[in-house]
Amino acid sequence: MFSPGSLTNIVVILIGLALLYLAITEGLAAWASPKEPRVGMTTEQVKASCWGPPVNITHVEGEEGADKKWSYGGTRAVLFNRRGRVISVER
Repeated sequence: MFSPGSLTNIVVILIGLALLYLAITEGLAAWASPKEPRVGMTTEQVKASCWGPPVNITHVEGEEGADKKWSYGGTRAVLFNRRGRVISVER
C-alpha cells in the first residue's frame, strides 16, 4: 500500500505539523495571559497578571487623566483611567 519511504515522509510531515501546532498554541497562550501588566488591560487582566492584586489603591486626579493608581511596592505601579483601562505602567 505505502512504501517505507512514503511512510517516513508522512511521519516527518505529521511531526512537523505537531511542532507547528505547539508553537502556535504556546504563542496564543502567552498572548492571552500576559506575564506583566501593559497599557490597555482591564483591572481583571492586571489582577490575573504576574503582579496580581495591588498592595495599595489610591484615587488620583489630573495625572494623565488617571482615576486610580495601583501600587505594588517599590516603584511598581499601574495607572487606570476612568473606564478601568491601564494607561501607564511603572516598573
